[in-house]
Amino acid sequence: MNAVPALDIDGLFYDYPDGTAALYGISLVVQEGERVGLIGANGAGKSTFLLHLNGILRGKGAVRVFGETLGSGNLAALRCKVGMVFQNPDDQLFCPTICEDVAFGPRNMRLPEAEVRQRVDNAMETVGVDHLKHKSPFHLSIGQKKRAALATVLSMDARLLALDEPTSNLDPRGRRELIALLQAFARTQIIATHDLDLVRHLCTRVVLLDAGKVVADSVPESLLDDRALLEAHGL
Repeated sequence: MNAVPALDIDGLFYDYPDGTAALYGISLVVQEGERVGLIGANGAGKSTFLLHLNGILRGKGAVRVFGETLGSGNLAALRCKVGMVFQNPDDQLFCPTICEDVAFGPRNMRLPEAEVRQRVDNAMETVGVDHLKHKSPFHLSIGQKKRAALATVLSMDARLLALDEPTSNLDPRGRRELIALLQAFARTQIIATHDLDLVRHLCTRVVLLDAGKVVADSVPESLLDDRALLEAHGL
């Protein structure tokens, strides 16, 4: 008997308020432990898709996370399992200090304070920002902010990481270090990115979106070497 998928999307549609179709019948199954690169030109629907994984956006169709269909009754519980890391860390960091940002999720889970502190320490140490815990996020570099934003979902013990352009605006060293960090995580990851080199080195699978549809789904070595396919879809 097959294990329950980490993610099972069935016929997902979403229209913007002006009526423009953003997602057009996406169906996708992601097994636990996969690292999936989600690629496509601007406007393909990558970020919109990610925002459905923990109910920030709600379209038509079924979104199942570790076997549970996402709905109003279990939204809070499933958001603990899906850690969304936004492209701009300033959208994610809003407390006076990094330590408080990383503690925000566990405290809202009403965990004992001792466990909150342990989770915060572990998450910040894992991403290498434990020495910055009392710093304001506004005083950090973009690379430090991205690591801190990642720590906010690790402290929730999220089983699935949804990352939107994790390497954008990073210098070469910061980019390499973040890729190595993500590679070390034994967690399911869905990474929306224009960084095709990241996909080639990090991901076990790549899904190509165009106009809100899945147009290709394969291993990176096959899909990323298909120059005609990439050019046809704006990459």
